[in-house]
Amino acid sequence: MALDVESAIGATELAGTKVNKRGFGASLGGSAAVSGGAPLVDAISSTILQGAFRKKARGQKAKAAVSSAPDFGKIGYLAVTAEDIVLIKLDATGLKVRLGEVLARVPRSEIAAADFESSAMYASGVTITFASGDQWLLEAPRPNRKAAKELVELLNG
Repeated sequence: MALDVESAIGATELAGTKVNKRGFGASLGGSAAVSGGAPLVDAISSTILQGAFRKKARGQKAKAAVSSAPDFGKIGYLAVTAEDIVLIKLDATGLKVRLGEVLARVPRSEIAAADFESSAMYASGVTITFASGDQWLLEAPRPNRKAAKELVELLNG
């Protein structure tokens, strides 16, 4: 079931994507396991991968600490209208995801830059920089990569 974003924000949504805090995707990779080979090879490969993911997660979590994005929990929704960029909290219960409260609504005229950093693993970076110098450091889960890229292109358009 699709999210009814337009009724929640009271405007036509031009682009939108689910987002996480920066570092959330890398933290998922820390528990990734490699299988299919010999048990010793699997154990060594898994240990190396987990160490690499933990190191990446630490760096991204440090960046997230300086993000001025409102706290939306584990998952949020970033929408763009003709006038605003809107951050909405998503309530996830089991497999169901419902729209929560609108946490922030910022006029698009206050956006200085939007950047998209593609990643081959779990999530791609989305950075929204405002004229005040504040930044929202977010990431889009892999299934939402295309929507996130389109959102950033629209903001830069």
